[in-house]
This record gives sequence, structure tokens and C-alpha cells, in this order.
Amino acid sequence: MRTALLLATLLTACAAKTGASGDTIALLQRMFAEDPGSPAVLYTFARVREDVGDYPGALAWLAQLERSEFDDAIDPEDFRGSLRRPEVRAIAGRLAARARVRTASAVALTIDVPELMPEGHAYDPRRDRFLLSSGRQRKVVAVDRAGRAADLTRSGQDGLLAVLGMKVDVTRDWVWVASTHAPFMADPSPEARGHSTIHAFDLATGETRAAVPYARTPSLLNDLDLAADGTVYATDSHSGAVISVRDGELRDVLPPGSFEGPNGLALAPDGEQLYVADFRGLHRVALASGSISSLRPPTGARTLGGIDGLYFHDGALIGVQNILGRGRVWRLPLAADGTLAAAEILETGRADYRNPTTGTFADGDFYYLANPRSRSGEPLRLLRLPLSARARA
Repeated sequence: MRTALLLATLLTACAAKTGASGDTIALLQRMFAEDPGSPAVLYTFARVREDVGDYPGALAWLAQLERSEFDDAIDPEDFRGSLRRPEVRAIAGRLAARARVRTASAVALTIDVPELMPEGHAYDPRRDRFLLSSGRQRKVVAVDRAGRAADLTRSGQDGLLAVLGMKVDVTRDWVWVASTHAPFMADPSPEARGHSTIHAFDLATGETRAAVPYARTPSLLNDLDLAADGTVYATDSHSGAVISVRDGELRDVLPPGSFEGPNGLALAPDGEQLYVADFRGLHRVALASGSISSLRPPTGARTLGGIDGLYFHDGALIGVQNILGRGRVWRLPLAADGTLAAAEILETGRADYRNPTTGTFADGDFYYLANPRSRSGEPLRLLRLPLSARARA
């Protein structure tokens, strides 16, 4: 979830509407010095100024964004104050005019669950239902093919915090979830501030099967993936670490500082490579050695920073990018050496996008929510994105 989670990592004060810390500004300035034309950095700097009410400052950074190779429209929700200025509206109009538009998805379901604030998304094949995590209500909700929702877990069950990433363990018939303390969750307790947990719940009964606390604080366990041997991998978006859980033991796979705001991650089918998305872009990790290789964006992808959900599908990575602009879904085929061979935008420019985040696979296609950050009274819309070559053509 872009506003409250990824920016809470890199722009903690900004997300709290107070003012960016010196460390935050220093980080952005370093990134800007390394790549002055980075759309992710320019967009985020504009948001920093917007969130403290410095609208002339936001205008200046948006002007630089327009001069960069940014090819998406800005999200109006990100710049409500600045858009009252005619100069900003003019920039927004010009960006919208050159933005790419591709709307290949159809609405599969509408889901009416108020105040859910979903972030994680999974599919339960045994019962043919979708699972949504609730950041606000601290629970997991199951949704059938008719859009009917029912709680799988209780709110706050066995210490459950704001629920973020999730993954179905088909072998055990469990769902693994990452949860973290967040100011927007129901009943936030001062004692839990900065804490995160990894839970597993029985898909048949909703009972807790595992609850593994993360000793490092402050932390923000965010997204996760599952290996064939049952090992769970998760990103800590606060410290920059990647952790694993196996047989109830939690350990570092990569130490703090390895990444800057890591979010989505995807384990390669061979189980030997882990792909991690952070603020800067995509990285490949050789699990045997722990070595990290940053992947160069292919032609057609100026930046791959800020990808939230990240998945393997048919020799390619599928990524939902939402740190800048209105959001888009990428297909990134991999070369034989594990690098990125090409970049294809599957979906972008939808009028109903409200911070699309994570997704899941069912029926051979990709399902994800168009509007997790839905407006009051607006039902959630689950989109079905065809992934076959014929359907994409």
C-alpha cells in the first residue's frame, strides 16, 4: 500500500503529514544526485513538499518530473492541495495527454466490505475463493465467486496486526500472512508500535497454525513468498532486510540496509534466485551466496522503482508499480541469465485505479484490486487481467 506503507518506510514523516526527516531528505538528495532524471525520485520529492503544504515546492519538482521521461499521469489523490494551483493543473494536463493508456482487464467481482483497506491478495484453489488482507481491521477475509465476503480470521487474532502480504500454502492448506503495527489499523496499541509478526492460518477453520514474532524493532514486514520446502520469505520495508521463516525459526536472509524500502518479492521456480523490488528498482539475489545484482531496466521502462506486488509467471515477472503516477502492471520477461530481457505494460491509465497493489493468479490469469484505496461508499473492484499472448494482443 503506497501511501501508508512504502512511503512510511522511506518517507515516514511525510506519510504522517508532518515533515520529512533529515535522513529522508538526505536519502532523496543522494538518489537525486545519482540519477537527476529519476521519475520515482522526482515524484516522491514533489509528494514530500505536497504533504507539508509547500505547494510552490511541489510545483518545482513536478516541473522537473515533466521534463523527465515520465510517461504517466499524476495521481490526483497525491496532490490535492497543489492541484488548486493553475500551474500544477497545467502540468497535470500535459502529463495526462502523453500518458500511455492500456485497459486490458475486466471487472471480475465487486466486493462491498467497508473500511477493509486491503493490501495482500491470494487465491485458495481448494475452495475457489479469493483472500484479502485487511490493514484496517487486522484480519483475513475470504471472498467467493459471487463477491460474498466472510471472515477467515478474527480481528487481531492471536496478536494479528495490520495484515499486509499473504501467500497460500497449498500443501498444508494454510495461508501465511505478514502483519505490522500501523497507525491506520483498528485499536493500535503503543506496546505493539514498531513490531511485526508472521502468522499462518488454517484455510478450512481459520485457526492459527503459527505465530512467529519478529524481534527486530522498528520493523515493517510487508510482502512474502513461499518456497516448495515450506520456507517463507518476507521483506522488512523499514530496515531493508529480507527474512525467512522455517520450522518456527525466523532469521535474516539479507541484513538490514540491503535494500531501500523493499516491498514485493518473488522466488524463482528453481528456488535458487529471489527477486526483490525496492524504491530504486528490481534486484536478483543468489540465495546460496547472498549476492545481490541490481537489474537494469530494459528499453521501454525508464524506472521500475516502487513495484509493490511481484510474481513469476511463464518465464516472466509480473509487477504492480504504484509508487509514482496512477499505477501500472508490467510483464518483464527474463533472459537465460536471469536478467530482464524486455518490458511490456499490460495495464495502465485506468480511470478506476486507486492505488492498485498486489494480486494473485487463478484460471491462468492475474487478479488484482483496482481500488484498495477506495473512496467512502465505493465497492472494491477485482480485475481480471488475461495473461496469454493471444489475450494481450
